[in-house]
Amino acid sequence: MADRRPLKSSAESAPSRYSSAFSARAKVSMSRFEPGSSINYERMHENITTVRRRLNRPLTLSEKIVYGHLDDPAGQEIDRGRTYLRLRPDRVAMQDATAQMAMLQFISSGLPKVAVPSTIHCDHLIEAQIGGPEDLQRAKEVNQEVYNFLATAAAKYGVGFWKPGSGIIHQIILENYAYPGVMLIGTDSHTPNGGGLGAICIGVGGADAVDVMAGIPWELKCPKVIGVKLTGALSGWTSPKDVILKVAGILTVKGGTGAIVEYHGPGVDSISCTGMATICNMGAEIGATTSVFPYNHRMRTYMEKTGRGEIASVADQFQDDLVPDKGCEYDQVIEINLSELKPHINGPFTPDLAHPVSEIGAIAKKSGWPLEVKVGLIGSCTNSSYEDMGRAASLAKQALDKGLKCKAQFTVTPGSEQIRATIERDGYAKILNDVGGIVLANACGPCIGQWDRKDVKKGEKNTIVTSFNRNFTARNDANPATHAFVTSPEIVTAMALAGTLDFNPETDFLTAPNGEKFKLEPPTGDELPSRDFDPGQDTYQHPPAESSSVRVDVSPSSNRLQLLEPFDSWHRKDLEDMRVLIKVKGKCTTDHISAAGPWLKFRGHLDNISNNLLIGAVNIENDAVNKVKNQLTGEYGGVPDVARHYKANGVNWVVVGDENYGEGSSREHAALEPRHLGGRAIIVKSFARIHETNLKKQGLLPLTFADPHDYDKIRPNDKISINGLKSLAPGKSVLIMFVLVEMVDTVRIPPWNFQRQLNEAIAEELNKKLANKVVYNVGLCICLYDVTKLDDSYIFPGDGASHTKVHFRYVVFHPFLDEILVGKIKYCSQEGVHVTMGFFDDILIPPESLQQPAKFDEAEQVWLWEYETDEGAHDLYMDQGEEIRFRVTEEVFVDTSPTGPAAAATDTPAPPGQSTAPPAEESGEKKESPYTLIPVFLHRLEATALTWITAEPVQPSPSRRTHRHTSGLTAHVSSLVAQGVSISIRHCILAILPPILHLLETSDMADPSITSPSGTPLRSPNASLTLSFPFLREGSRVWEHGKEQPLPRDLPSPLPTKRTRTYSATVRANSGPVFKGVCKNFSRSQGHGFIRPSHGGEDVFVHISDIDGEYVPVEGDEVTYKVCRVPPKNLKVQAVDVKITHLNPGTKHETWSGQIISS
Repeated sequence: MADRRPLKSSAESAPSRYSSAFSARAKVSMSRFEPGSSINYERMHENITTVRRRLNRPLTLSEKIVYGHLDDPAGQEIDRGRTYLRLRPDRVAMQDATAQMAMLQFISSGLPKVAVPSTIHCDHLIEAQIGGPEDLQRAKEVNQEVYNFLATAAAKYGVGFWKPGSGIIHQIILENYAYPGVMLIGTDSHTPNGGGLGAICIGVGGADAVDVMAGIPWELKCPKVIGVKLTGALSGWTSPKDVILKVAGILTVKGGTGAIVEYHGPGVDSISCTGMATICNMGAEIGATTSVFPYNHRMRTYMEKTGRGEIASVADQFQDDLVPDKGCEYDQVIEINLSELKPHINGPFTPDLAHPVSEIGAIAKKSGWPLEVKVGLIGSCTNSSYEDMGRAASLAKQALDKGLKCKAQFTVTPGSEQIRATIERDGYAKILNDVGGIVLANACGPCIGQWDRKDVKKGEKNTIVTSFNRNFTARNDANPATHAFVTSPEIVTAMALAGTLDFNPETDFLTAPNGEKFKLEPPTGDELPSRDFDPGQDTYQHPPAESSSVRVDVSPSSNRLQLLEPFDSWHRKDLEDMRVLIKVKGKCTTDHISAAGPWLKFRGHLDNISNNLLIGAVNIENDAVNKVKNQLTGEYGGVPDVARHYKANGVNWVVVGDENYGEGSSREHAALEPRHLGGRAIIVKSFARIHETNLKKQGLLPLTFADPHDYDKIRPNDKISINGLKSLAPGKSVLIMFVLVEMVDTVRIPPWNFQRQLNEAIAEELNKKLANKVVYNVGLCICLYDVTKLDDSYIFPGDGASHTKVHFRYVVFHPFLDEILVGKIKYCSQEGVHVTMGFFDDILIPPESLQQPAKFDEAEQVWLWEYETDEGAHDLYMDQGEEIRFRVTEEVFVDTSPTGPAAAATDTPAPPGQSTAPPAEESGEKKESPYTLIPVFLHRLEATALTWITAEPVQPSPSRRTHRHTSGLTAHVSSLVAQGVSISIRHCILAILPPILHLLETSDMADPSITSPSGTPLRSPNASLTLSFPFLREGSRVWEHGKEQPLPRDLPSPLPTKRTRTYSATVRANSGPVFKGVCKNFSRSQGHGFIRPSHGGEDVFVHISDIDGEYVPVEGDEVTYKVCRVPPKNLKVQAVDVKITHLNPGTKHETWSGQIISS
């Protein structure tokens, strides 16, 4: 558990401690800049007490702080990872690049003042070129318009303003605003830095910040809690940075998504407060909501050194609320022994590619990464504390004492004006400068791409090492060939001195100018200055008490700032025929979506910043960046240009992406830009938390494939339609339809397919009924057909109510005596070999049925057989996953008659693959296994790969379709084939509803890759299909039965069905003129009917699925309809888009809806 060591001032009992704190609460301000805002530990304690009483369990520290800020602690539903919490954060912080859009949105709200203490920090717009003073002066000149806007907007609306040169937002927060138990949200993804001071600090988009500033409760999905237990102690070359580098390697860039990472354990005491901040800061790189450490004496000391001793005293009295409860539970636990932890370096191109420093040289050589270190950079919001600078300076001093300077370029970025002034006073800055370092401005600089780099050309392969937090492609210097590695300031300094990536300071030697070999001693440095911090220049602007006269100007001609116009509202219709702007390949961060660097100057001008939309994303179609095909013109262009062309032509579009889409920065521009340029939805495998929230705030649909493989189905030239938006609700799916060149497919998000669930459930029930009640369940239900009418209606996938009884027919194939079956070993035990075969699981081959001699190896959990070769005796073992063959040695008969074992079986369902009959032991008989296992590897036999379906794809593929009626079925074993036995089934396309997922892995009745034996697409009712079943042979028994079975009761209620029919070579459904007519001869069972045109002529054929409405037409209904110009099925006229205009009185109509989407 976390450090619970009592503090010096916390010896009182809990009641007196809280009572003392309550009386002092009103006298403690949140910061020295806001004397009117007081810390409210009392309310937090009351909320925690309420929630603990409700949940009746110990709480983690994360839960205490989060639940302590609930808007309604008594009524809020709390379920980690599921429910959404309404919270009341204590304050808001914004950096200048995101504050522009946030303040523009707040201005639109019309409110006179912010509702909670808020600050703006100017740190992102200062470009590193020469050195600190020069770069700062140039930034003030270049960004004067933006700085003036932010300063006046801050003054107007009661926001504190930190001027350029103040420092990086997160260091300023740590020094002035963070305190144990505070909840702060910031418009920067590295806001969790404040967790080093026991705070819950969360990165958000600007729209979330505006909500809080407007006094609206903030919504957050109740986070899970990952516990990281630290034991041992840091020492030598190992630093706090190595903790998070190690954790990133364990959890990866998305392993912390939806969770707070809570550090605890005795090892916490060996880490400084700023070191804890470093660890929490980079929690953003694992996708964590935030990270936090428990309150301890190191935090108290830091607050005292930064002039906040009064806050520390009150925190002491509330210590029990600032540490986790004993016995609290985490959703996941990681344990790290700091005494055994080695220095790490992560990269290139991703911060979770972790390597021990001792191994990076060999890995780099093997991978072809450049070994020469061109630049070493220390600083950033992650590692720019007094301790970081001191430890780096201790190494630089050792090198200077030997006459050695850095071989690589070396830059130093102080975290704040206070840090800069203090390291100058204490001599650290001079040492770092003397060793070859350039001290940059107190700003983000190269870490966020604000670096005018001159030493390499774009495209030139090179290596840099940094103490930053991110190393995405081209992030630091806009050069995609730069290999950026993230490590501690100490390792950066050592590698800058050596000039090579393969330098390990723990073992390797440096060479002084005089030829002397020497090894660097481990770095040392004070956690805090022995004297107080030097505050440096005063860079804070207080908001005036009276701001009515303050004027905020935005010039209409400005290319840096632009007042916001409301986005167009939803037309309350489904989104249809949208284009795929780009299908993104691989990693796509917010840097790829909305680049930083030179684009930062346009962060206040939505139209101009939109010119960088997705210019860094890789197009899967051509592996190029910023090059996509304009589907309207057929020409290739930049992503923003194509998006603008679509918007100008009234064409909506979507983006299709991969895993963890939008990871990285919290910049909401990555959501604003696609919305501004006509985007309607982003469809990906998974989202990063902040970006998903930003998309929702800006009115884009963030949709995820619950089946990630559906990503592969969509191609860049597809058209996308999203249905079901009117009923969109939390936890409810929508239907994505996409039109391809050859076919139409259906993807459900999440993948909830009633047909598949129905068929699997029916199959499971059938196999329970048909299973051999004496030994094993090996019957295989191949298909259902001839579904019986109920009330003149057929029961089809999507239609059946969960309690309806239906009559259907099924075909069952069964192995016979001496037949050889094929399966895979699931696992071995002393009971025998457990085998899986097709739909059936855990068929047990007992030891007495194993071919002799055989023995069980308990250590390896495998069965061994001895066999002889020319070279002597050998052991052959069969392990998990091996494909094997086994023989049926006893006739197995399945009696499915009404008086047979199936009918007599208990009504209690058995698990799949198991008998419902009493065990053999209970009946007094010992039943032998009907199988003998043949212990030979499958690949040693003359057999090819075993597949359920054998077919060759053809182009163009036929369309997937859902059919409404049956045409009968015949099935027989026709001939032996190489893979097994060929089963020929006539009328398969219109008849089969395959219940076995393994048999036909589509949600429809026909796969577009299946063709008839002649090679023609299976579109005709008379076509045939060839299926292969490797465990059957000519002469196998085929049973055909009719049964009445209830549908399983645990099936979910069916969704409203959407009929989709597709015909190749048809034009769009709504392309023809509108006619009027009268319905005739409509049949629900046949699924079609005719319309007699009012203008005369031939009757028009129409399928029920082509009707736009909620009724099945009956004789005499008046309709309007359109005509498809190229009719399918050799019909002269085909009607589509039929709308019923008149209903006969007293007619009962059932619910239907449908449309055609054509390629």
